[in-house]
Amino acid sequence: MNDPTFWEQIIRAAPGGVQVLDAEGQVVLANPALLDLLGYTEDEYVGRPLADFDPGRALRDALGDRREVRNLVVSLKGRNGATRHVSVDVVPLGDRSCWYLADITEHRRERDKLAQVVDSAEDAIIALGLDGTIETWNRSAGELFGLETGEVLGQSVFVTVPEGRRADELRGMMEKIRHGEHIKHYETQRLHKDGHPLEVSISLSPMHDEDGHLVGISKITRDIGEALGVKRRAEEQARLIERQRGELARRNAELA
Repeated sequence: MNDPTFWEQIIRAAPGGVQVLDAEGQVVLANPALLDLLGYTEDEYVGRPLADFDPGRALRDALGDRREVRNLVVSLKGRNGATRHVSVDVVPLGDRSCWYLADITEHRRERDKLAQVVDSAEDAIIALGLDGTIETWNRSAGELFGLETGEVLGQSVFVTVPEGRRADELRGMMEKIRHGEHIKHYETQRLHKDGHPLEVSISLSPMHDEDGHLVGISKITRDIGEALGVKRRAEEQARLIERQRGELARRNAELA
């Protein structure tokens, strides 16, 4: 099993992209799956420094001085100039290193499309960690709460919750989500950055990974202040009409 030819055959037959680099970062072996991914022939790729295929030094900067990495997402330049997004595992082999590359280009494109949809949504859409930490914050959330993304990422969602509602309301909802429940259209109040209250409707849903494990919470917040104002004015108008009818009936009775 120490025969280099044996291991070279294994690498060449691997279904995923694999390459071997020497101590100077030069490609000494690349299997057909990797060459197909990037669109190069073996003569065009092997024997050249990996830096030639690393636009903007993204890979070198991400790798730094580490010789072993897992799930490092980087971009490599294909033969036609197109960029391929790959997830990289690097394993040291003496003075060389073996690189395993999985193509995630389509996954990244779909993720980017979804991110654009979320960011353009009219509702405030926020992703939370299981501890209530804000992980994503769309444009509408910023407009609703008056808080920029950089101000809230990594902060507790309590930043938008009135102090009197934190203990019972929010913690109770978070606990339900941890048990797999969904919360839909819960009407409550939240806080704007300047301190004024916001009338909102909140929906919370659990987020799971591919293995079904709970990994976070999706929170959709809708501003219902205007709708509630219209509803309250309509209710007040209905009460006024009812009082007027009662007064009219009373006067008619007096005249009879």
